[in-house]
Amino acid sequence: GTPVLGQFLTAINGFILVQNARELASYIAIEPPFGKLYYDLIAELQQNYPQEKEDALEEKCRQMLVTAREGVDGSATWTPFILFMVQYLSYLRDVNEDTSKLLETYDLLIGLQERANSALSHGTLGVLMLPVVVRCAQVVCRLAIGLDRRPELMAQLRSAGAAASGGDDEGSARETLPERAAEILRRAFTACMNDKTTAANKVEGKKQGIYKIANICLKILFQCRKTRNAAMIFENIGNQSPQLSLYPKSERVTYLYYLGRYLFQNNHFYRAQEALQYAYDECSAGENFIRQRRHILVYLVTSNIILGRFPSAALLQRPEAIGFQEHFAPIMQAMRTGNLALFRQALDFNGPHADWFLHFRVLLPLRNRCEVHVWRTLVRRVW
Repeated sequence: GTPVLGQFLTAINGFILVQNARELASYIAIEPPFGKLYYDLIAELQQNYPQEKEDALEEKCRQMLVTAREGVDGSATWTPFILFMVQYLSYLRDVNEDTSKLLETYDLLIGLQERANSALSHGTLGVLMLPVVVRCAQVVCRLAIGLDRRPELMAQLRSAGAAASGGDDEGSARETLPERAAEILRRAFTACMNDKTTAANKVEGKKQGIYKIANICLKILFQCRKTRNAAMIFENIGNQSPQLSLYPKSERVTYLYYLGRYLFQNNHFYRAQEALQYAYDECSAGENFIRQRRHILVYLVTSNIILGRFPSAALLQRPEAIGFQEHFAPIMQAMRTGNLALFRQALDFNGPHADWFLHFRVLLPLRNRCEVHVWRTLVRRVW
């Protein structure tokens, strides 16, 4: 027999029966290192259900997961959940904790995320998968961003892609890794957006996951500089989502930060500062949130300077604004006095502040948008 696997599937079956999404998610451990139960389960899977016995593993899951096979309280059968569990057990069996195998881990995780998304789409029971989908998405996100920062692994992936396509696939692997992750997570986002559950003045069902999953997608797209793909998320939320104020503060702040950055990148500076100001005002003021507040403030201050509004001395004294005075003062001074030479020196690519501005990708917007303010002041002073 297979005692650990049997016990594990019996527990999962019970969580579906009583519709306990939290307990279900707590059993679906995704990130190693795992607990002892999981290593016992892995050993059993490797011995009794190796890769060539996938059909037997699927049959075992079908047999044990009665609630998914037959539905609960008259709901339709939940076959995608059975297939998710087969994929999950295969993932546990095959995942390698060796960091040299990260590309293989990534492929396993993407397969798991796709199955989780499919199970999420069930009309009545799918909502039980929401915490699992979000947890899996967080791990996929971290790995996609981590891999994108590893040029040696990306080169390995590119050469494999070029070999597979006869050498005409130049550079596409670099695009596909984070974008592939974001595309798969967007399907989960769409499942949440399309949920028919409605309630007055509160968010229920899969709609609870809209901003959680959107923010994970946006994190991937912004970190990997693929922001053009974010437009669909913002459009869908603008057209269909329940009002933002019904969601937890942390989700609101993160979403408005990314919306502000997106508007900033597309030269909508007034709308950008509105979103960023809201995010900044809502963001917790504790010491643990200084980094988040600083990131919001970089784009908020830059947007306002482009609009001709300067930050107050009090704002520049805050812990999250350390160094801002030093970076922005020469630009503001040049704009106030009409000093073109000072302005160009402050934003020179070889200047002392260039690296900081380039890191946040605000150097070119400042150069291109603020010079007109300097000219205006200069003209006023001359005439």
